[in-house]
Order: sequence, then C-alpha cells, then structure tokens
Amino acid sequence: MASPTLCGLNVRVFLACCALWGCTAGQGSQSDEDGEDGEDGEDGETNAPIDNHNDNDAKANEAAGGTAPIGRDAGALPPDGPPVPTPPIDAARADAKPDVSTSPPLASVGCGLPGASGIVAGQVMGHGFVDVFPAAYDQRNAYPLLLVFHSGNGQEYEPLGLPNNGSRSNLNLGFTDTLGNDIIAASVAGTDGNYDIRAGSADLAAADAHLSDLLVKRCIDLSRIYAVGRGAGGKMATAVACRLRSRVRAFARIGSPDVSAIASCGAPVAGFIQAAMNSAEVDPQRNVMIAEALRQNNGCTSATTSWPTTNGMCQLYSTSCVSEPFVNCITPTSVENPNPAETVQRAWRFFGALPGR
Repeated sequence: MASPTLCGLNVRVFLACCALWGCTAGQGSQSDEDGEDGEDGEDGETNAPIDNHNDNDAKANEAAGGTAPIGRDAGALPPDGPPVPTPPIDAARADAKPDVSTSPPLASVGCGLPGASGIVAGQVMGHGFVDVFPAAYDQRNAYPLLLVFHSGNGQEYEPLGLPNNGSRSNLNLGFTDTLGNDIIAASVAGTDGNYDIRAGSADLAAADAHLSDLLVKRCIDLSRIYAVGRGAGGKMATAVACRLRSRVRAFARIGSPDVSAIASCGAPVAGFIQAAMNSAEVDPQRNVMIAEALRQNNGCTSATTSWPTTNGMCQLYSTSCVSEPFVNCITPTSVENPNPAETVQRAWRFFGALPGR
C-alpha cells in the first residue's frame, strides 16, 4: 500500500486519502495549515487567495474619475457596465442654449484687480476700441473673451450692437445680447473702416496690443479666447486666430468672402463658418472655396458629419482632421446672418466643445 504522505500534494486528495487509510492528527493539522498558506501543487499553481488590491485600487480610481493603470486590460468593463463616452463635438443641437460653464478656467494675471463694469471705450495705437464687461463684473471670475470685429466700412461699436454716431444696428453680431453677463467682449476698429491682415499690419498690431492689455488688467479665462466677425470682420477674426494662435483658441466668421486669411494661416486652426445659400452679398461659390481652403489648411479629408440644426445645414469636419476641427453652416436664405441669436448659439456650441490644447 502506498504511503499516505504521497497524497499530501493536494489538500482535497489528501483528505480523500485520509478517509481511505486514516491519518494522524498531526498530519491532518499540517496539511490544513499548508492549504491555508497556499502551498504550491504539482502544476506550480498556488492555492493562495488572489491579491485584489491592485484591481480594487484601479476600480476606486475609475470611480473617482481617474483612469485604469497601465497594463490593465483595455477591454475590461467596470462592474457597473461600460463607461459613458465623452459627448462628441456634434452631440448637441447646434442651436441649443449656449453653455458657458465648461472646463475649469485658466486665469489671466489680471484676475483679482478691480475693474469697471459696463462699457469702456478708448484708443489703442490710434485705433478706437470699445469693451463690454458684465454688469456685475467680478475680478475673481475668469470670463471667456470675445474679440469682435466689424464689417467693412464699419466702426468698433457696430458688431456689439451699440449705437454711436449713426452706427448700423443691423450689423450687430448678437454675442453680447445673447451671452449677456457671461462674457467679456472687445472690439477694435480697423484702419479707415476696414482691416489689413498682412503680417505686421497696424490693425493686427492694435488687436494684439489690446488683447495683451486686457489680459493684465482683467480676469479672463486664457483657454477661452475667441475671435468673431462678419464680412471684413470675419476676415480679421480668421487672421487673428491664425496670427495669435498661441492665445486665441478659435474663430467664427459670418458671410465673409475672403480666402486669403485662411490661405496664409500656416497652421491648423479651429473655426466656425456661416454663409447664406442664396447670398446677395457673397457669391455662394466663394463659400465653397472658403470651406475647401480651411479643409486643406487643417488637413481634413472630405468626410463630414451633419450637425443638427433647425435652420439650414451644418457640416462638421472633425475626426478626419489632423488636429483642429471646423464647422461649415449654410442657411437657405439670401441674408448672411438672418438670426443673430441662432448664429451665436451655434458658434458658442462649437467653441464650448473644443478640446483644450
């Protein structure tokens, strides 16, 4: 008969052997202790409990909003089901209510300094400017900043909807009306009512200087500075977003026929374009050229995603682009900006969905 000690290779087998041949109390006690300690069996596997500390730490980290550590199975799902993906840039309606509370602000050096509320006007490098601050401006709150540029033969008051010296109220872009006390808006006039976007121009220098001044005197979210404009102002907004790319996150242009600002950009830039299908101001074919120029500038393929909207058609170029997305919206009208509030909502949705950089 084989020795009972040969069954000690496995606890279950050993106990079965004990039932057949009988074991001493000492042998059984030693076998139980070996089993609890996780003695290795014949195949080299251990019977010790699996250490779940690392796995539990990873789950706790995920529950707190973190990510699983490197080496964790990328295909594994957390116990409460698949993770909820971050909404894509086109998940919300383009004309839904704007949301100005996105990522935590990156405060400018001007935060904490007292400043006036309401309208402030003046001169920068011989160019007139007008700024609109929230009615209850709070120097502790970092606000998004809009650099707003006027149409051709215009003045700094017009795109902000502020009547002054016979300014044309119909050229109000509606950003201050729609977004109200949630933003700071600044408008700098161009030379003789228009803008020169050539490198080193006085107009670009004035816009740059005014932006720099605002950053040191006012509380601004450095990650949410945008340039917007219509007509000649759209050209300028595009040029500012390109030339001051390290500080200006994106542009929005409305009914602007200019292609040169995009052609000379030199780097991908996030942008929002709105044009009219039957425009009396801009040749519709020109709008096609503008979208194509930006597509090529941003390294996008021709693939697009429809952007939900109630009026017109918006196409999003995003996942196919090298780095920066853009939206091209065409309204079925002869007027470039038939509903300023709707345009603002679309542009602001696009701005708010942009990733940081």
